[in-house]
Amino acid sequence: MMILNEIENNADIDKLISICKSNSGVMGTKLRAAHHELGERVGMMIERNHHTDKPFAVVLLMRSASSFGQGIADVLDCPLLFLDEKHDKRWKMNDCNNKFISENREILEKSAVILADAVINTGETITQIYDTLAQITDEILLAANVIQSEFDPNGKIVYGTRRSDNKFKGSQVLKQEGGRGPDTGDRLFRTLTSMENSKRSVVVQGGLKDSDGPHDPIQT
Repeated sequence: MMILNEIENNADIDKLISICKSNSGVMGTKLRAAHHELGERVGMMIERNHHTDKPFAVVLLMRSASSFGQGIADVLDCPLLFLDEKHDKRWKMNDCNNKFISENREILEKSAVILADAVINTGETITQIYDTLAQITDEILLAANVIQSEFDPNGKIVYGTRRSDNKFKGSQVLKQEGGRGPDTGDRLFRTLTSMENSKRSVVVQGGLKDSDGPHDPIQT
């Protein structure tokens, strides 16, 4: 397992990681930009370290991996495929004749596939997808912005930005509390229902100015 901030630990990467952390309070454009840049960094790491005779193709899981996966694909200048597996129950049946594979089979068969997600927790979902894609191509890499420390790669090639001991269920909340935390997709696209609490007004020279959001202590 290759982890970016263990290989290239520097201030720029630390700053991007801080923006992405679940309790940073950062949402929207700034968060998407940080995910994209970290995706670029991981793409560079893959380009340097993974030797293959095949062209790459990125399969990103919607919607949380959209910016991260695009960053990888932009560096590798390769096909970018968008997968929303929740809308096709045949993924759970390990059925490689589902709609996504039917539409993209030619690219998948000839490529070294990079399966990208924002977060790998238990790995249950991404492993189901991996096993199904493995019926189509014999070369698959996993890439994620965050990899939960207890995840067992079980021999899979994995690239990531960082490891985390943090565990919570992604929910419509602004900060971690009681085993729940802000959903990555909601943060990326500002779709939290409690948006009225997503900004705080601060007094600046007698006037009011919107802050970038709640700045709770950053956690992993």
